[in-house]
Amino acid sequence: VETVTKELFHFFATRKFLYFNYIAVLMPERYNIIQVYQL
Repeated sequence: VETVTKELFHFFATRKFLYFNYIAVLMPERYNIIQVYQL
């Protein structure tokens, strides 16, 4: 069960990271705010 949870967490974390990178490309002026939110 723990392995599945970790893989799901990694999957969603990767999707969130890619999503924020996509926003950073569209709106570079917001990249600093997004970078802080990622932490």
